[in-house]
Amino acid sequence: MAQVPPVPAVPPVLAATGPFFMFSLEETFELIGEAGFDGAELMIMQDKVSQDPHRLVALAARYGVPVPAVHGPFLVATWLVFRRKPLST
Repeated sequence: MAQVPPVPAVPPVLAATGPFFMFSLEETFELIGEAGFDGAELMIMQDKVSQDPHRLVALAARYGVPVPAVHGPFLVATWLVFRRKPLST
């Protein structure tokens, strides 16, 4: 049977990037880092940076904001992230 890792005494506190939709992702990571959050829950949006793992790793490193959670685009506001026919992209 696989061992389950221990649960931390204090769970990490993440900031969702979705509410920062009016800012660039770089500004969002800077604000989240300055506010002292333990990481970010990334909302994949139309912003191409949110869809590029290499650029995300660079942002996370630059601002000290890891991304342990990803929120896929299923909201009405984000339906065009994968175009009208997502299987054809």
